[in-house]
Amino acid sequence: MKKLILITISLMFGCGQTVNSDFVPLVERQPYVMNVSPATGSLLENNSAIVLEFSTPLDAETISASSIALVQGSVNTQDVQAVAEQLAQSTLANTPLKYAYDESLRQVTLTIDGALTKGILTLVVTPNLLSAEGIPFNQSPGDSIQLFQASYGYGLNEAEATQLVEAVETNEPVGNFYGPVPETLVINEIVYDVVGSDTNGQVFIELWGTAGSDISEYKVLLINGEDGEKTAELAIPYGTTLDDTGIFVMADLKTGSQTETQVLNWNMLANFDPQNGPDAVQLLDRNGQLVDVLGYGELKLTAAFNGHLSFEAAPTKLVAAGHSLSRVNGMDTGNNFVDFIDTATPTPGEL
Repeated sequence: MKKLILITISLMFGCGQTVNSDFVPLVERQPYVMNVSPATGSLLENNSAIVLEFSTPLDAETISASSIALVQGSVNTQDVQAVAEQLAQSTLANTPLKYAYDESLRQVTLTIDGALTKGILTLVVTPNLLSAEGIPFNQSPGDSIQLFQASYGYGLNEAEATQLVEAVETNEPVGNFYGPVPETLVINEIVYDVVGSDTNGQVFIELWGTAGSDISEYKVLLINGEDGEKTAELAIPYGTTLDDTGIFVMADLKTGSQTETQVLNWNMLANFDPQNGPDAVQLLDRNGQLVDVLGYGELKLTAAFNGHLSFEAAPTKLVAAGHSLSRVNGMDTGNNFVDFIDTATPTPGEL
């Protein structure tokens, strides 16, 4: 007959005293934000400072824009991995910050180092931030990984500021605030092909519309004229308004650079290379509705993958490398073939 023998061993020292252990469970060593000042829901000013207090010392080398960022607009903090990757790859529109920390490495001060634009700003801390022991950040220790989030406003009127505070107090998602919708907005000029095999910060797409209107989160899609599929997507950052000229130039970055282009008068930089045609360029509003479209060359399909048109009435002809397709004096007859001409000397930022 088998017997189950339970043996309990207690290590004792002296008169019934047990061994004191210095072991701290991993869950108690995960760094998280204990306090933030100013509090979420506050309004910021240019050069404002935000102070974060953490539960444990941090790895100073991981305190950067890839781990702690003040993002323009609202952020889907439920998708932790996506936000962390976007910050690491610098694909979220961030407000420039200066980072400083105290000797304990538990207090980080963020100072705004650039001009703010009106709207919502979201402070996020991601698992890209590590403790001094190399443990990833988690605002919910012992549970699934969560980001830290605090919502702020800049340049809001009284009603908008009240809406921000109410959303924070009720733990509701903070929506973005937008300015006036453009009465007019069109694709005005494009250089899609350059001399040589590849672009090196030379191509651009120029929009023109109502001065002072808000084009935040509008998108430009590049469409393959053969099959109607999307080849690239350019998202206009939150907080973008058209200046007094009404012109907005999206310029290609130089190869290997995040800050330089050969395009003059640019407003937004991104890596993109339109195909040489036949192809199309779609301009969509923030709700995904088609605002304007330009088709060039003999496109095979009248509609793209998303059901929106690939050209208006008839596509325009292809132009030589280095030339641009330019709208004739802002004319919009609803026919690409009529509205655009071949321009030998492109004029980004000029009507």
